[in-house]
Amino acid sequence: METQEEMRKLNLGEQEILVMKRCREGNKGYDGFEYPEAGKYIKAPHWDDDYDCENGLFGLAINAQTYDWTEYSGNYVILLVNKKEGFVDMREKVKFRIGKVLYNGSSLEYVKRFMQLHYPTMWFHKDVQHSRKDDDFQKAGVECEQKMFGDAGVQIAMKKSTQSGNSKVIQQGDGYMIQKGGFNSLQNASYNAEQTALDYSLQNARENAKQVAQDSSVQKSGNFSNQRAGRGSIQKTLQNGRQIGENHVIQYAEGYSWQTAEQDSVQVISSFGYGTQEAKENSVQIGTGGNRQVAEKACIQISEKNSTQIAGERALQSAGTRSLQKSGSNSVIVVNIRQDEINLVRTDKNSVIVMIDTLRDIAASEITMENDILYAIDGNANIVSQYIGSPTLENLFSLKSYEIYVFDMGEGEHDEIPEKLLNINKDYKEKRAYRGQWNRGLKGGIYRMRTEKIEDIRDQIEDLYACAKVYQNDVFLLDRIGRKSSWATDKFMTELFKNAPPNIVKPVEWQLKR
Repeated sequence: METQEEMRKLNLGEQEILVMKRCREGNKGYDGFEYPEAGKYIKAPHWDDDYDCENGLFGLAINAQTYDWTEYSGNYVILLVNKKEGFVDMREKVKFRIGKVLYNGSSLEYVKRFMQLHYPTMWFHKDVQHSRKDDDFQKAGVECEQKMFGDAGVQIAMKKSTQSGNSKVIQQGDGYMIQKGGFNSLQNASYNAEQTALDYSLQNARENAKQVAQDSSVQKSGNFSNQRAGRGSIQKTLQNGRQIGENHVIQYAEGYSWQTAEQDSVQVISSFGYGTQEAKENSVQIGTGGNRQVAEKACIQISEKNSTQIAGERALQSAGTRSLQKSGSNSVIVVNIRQDEINLVRTDKNSVIVMIDTLRDIAASEITMENDILYAIDGNANIVSQYIGSPTLENLFSLKSYEIYVFDMGEGEHDEIPEKLLNINKDYKEKRAYRGQWNRGLKGGIYRMRTEKIEDIRDQIEDLYACAKVYQNDVFLLDRIGRKSSWATDKFMTELFKNAPPNIVKPVEWQLKR
């Protein structure tokens, strides 16, 4: 039964304070303690004047109201408490010994109006706040909805809340927030937040954030976050981030992150961790080891060991040892070599390959004269192999330690490898391994495919590409697979393999005419 005293502003004494609480179920609080109807007094069965969450009654008061009661389903209670009779401010809530019940019912709206009649700045969980004024201020607790239709306001809420504002809004929240702002907005949230804003905005969140902003914005977030911004923006995230930007964007991330931007952008991945960077022309990409960098013409790519770099013409590339580099014509490719290691470079004519080992004071260079040649470079700055097209099995007489032959098993029912291949690479079983679908894949120096069915070929090619990325310092020599199938025309196979990784050498007949 809902009971209340008449709503009127009380003349509170110096030591008197209003306390509100929500019961767990019905009129009952913790451990089944029952709150009476309005007008009656209650007293804690046990009392200790300390900060422990026992031996007392508990509730929320002005400046001590962050305790989350949103999972409770009982009545709301307002009490008049005299601090002299036993009272402790515990910051997120208060502890008291005796109180007079002023309201006991189900209306949060009544509680809100009554408490704010005495404390205008007091805020509440599960509140709904709408405003149409400029320069307004909203503050709320957990699971709240805040909407501001005027400009230049401030919204503050706790976790699992939704904030929506216009231009120049400032939004502050905790975890699991949804924040939407207009131009020149400032958004700050904790973990698992979703932030959306227009131009010239600043977004700051912790891990697992989703941030979307338009031009000239700044985004900062923690691990496992997703950022999307317009041109002229700055994005910063930690590990396992995903960043998408337009022109003139600066992107900074740590390891295992993915960055994509348009022209005139700067991308940085600061720690080892197999990140991916994709940008258009006139961009700069800087990464540590294990990264993949893809850009268009007139770009600069810098990375450390075990990296892959792909760029268009007029590119500058510098990579560490055991890297794979591909660029267009008129490019400069700097290869950091180490003894007993192979680096692969694929480039077009009029490019300069610079090979350096600063530890051993070795330096050499090579000017390329042909298009689309794959070069294998050893640890002594020697180009030990040049690949224009892959050999047929009839013309294959040996395999180097860094070469893999991609062989078509044909239409037979058994996985038989020709004796010639076995003799060329007798110890292939003890070298490398990568299993694709249908028990196909890599064993030693031989990668097996079976192409009698056109519906199977695309899945097998995906497996091959994945294997080539794993073994990026090995050269995959692609046999004329599908030679016995009527559908495997040179035109069809050229289109099918046009996006092959740079370390796959195709038959001359399947290469794009340039």
